[in-house]
Amino acid sequence: MWFLRNRDYSLRASRQSQDEVGVLIDSFNEMLAQIQKHDSELQEARDQANRANQAKSNFLSFMSHELRTPLTAIIGFSEMLLSSAEAESRAEWADDLRRINDSGKYLLELINDILDLSKIEAGKMEVHIERFEVAGLLRDVTEALRPLVTQNPTRW
Repeated sequence: MWFLRNRDYSLRASRQSQDEVGVLIDSFNEMLAQIQKHDSELQEARDQANRANQAKSNFLSFMSHELRTPLTAIIGFSEMLLSSAEAESRAEWADDLRRINDSGKYLLELINDILDLSKIEAGKMEVHIERFEVAGLLRDVTEALRPLVTQNPTRW
C-alpha cells in the first residue's frame, strides 16, 4: 500500500458493484477520508506548535537583551559604589551594596540559564558535565534568600 507509506490519503477506490465488495470499498474510502482529516489536523497542530516555539525563542532572545542591558548597568554601578564604600570604611553600606551586586549577578545568571534551557530545548546547544563548588552554590543561594527570610521569618 504505497499510498500509506507516502501519506497520500486522497486516493479513493471506485465502487463497481452493490455487493459486499462495494460496501467494503465505501468503508475503506471513508476510513481514508478520516485518516486524511486527522493527518491534516495533526500537521496543522504541529505547525502551530512550531510557530509558538519560534515566538517563544524570539521573545526570550529579545527579553534577555532588554533585561541584560539595565542589569549590567546596575551591577557595574553597584561595584563602583561598593569600591567607594569600602574605601571610606563604611561597612554597613558595603554589606548592602555587596548584596545588591551579588543579587544582580545571580539574576544575570538566571537569565543566562533560561536562555541556555531554551537553546537546549531547540537543539542548539550541547550539554557538558562540569564540576562545581557546592559550598559556593549554597553561599549564593543563602545570600539571595537572606532578604526574604529577614523580611518575613515566619514564612520560612
